[in-house]
Amino acid sequence: MVVIPARFGGTFSIIVLEALAAGVPVVSTPFVDERYRDDHWKPVYLTAGYSPGDIATTVSAVLGADHAGRVAFGRNVAADFDWSRIGRRIEGVYERVLARARPG
Repeated sequence: MVVIPARFGGTFSIIVLEALAAGVPVVSTPFVDERYRDDHWKPVYLTAGYSPGDIATTVSAVLGADHAGRVAFGRNVAADFDWSRIGRRIEGVYERVLARARPG
């Protein structure tokens, strides 16, 4: 299990991504505003707040839970961020931009 007791950070922390790729459960404080949480956050167990008690409650629940489904989903999320896939996406963007810029 990886526990991230952050109070602020990016919209999808690299720490979260690395933990998901490793196939371990992730417990995190809700440091990313709810409006910015997309499907990538679904496998993450979020605490109710930032206090040590909130974190301990969630960690205890995760220790007693069957989290195989979340781990599998998390690995799929992490696979979306594989550099070969990212490279292909960026290449696609460049190809579309170049196609529009070519005289026609």
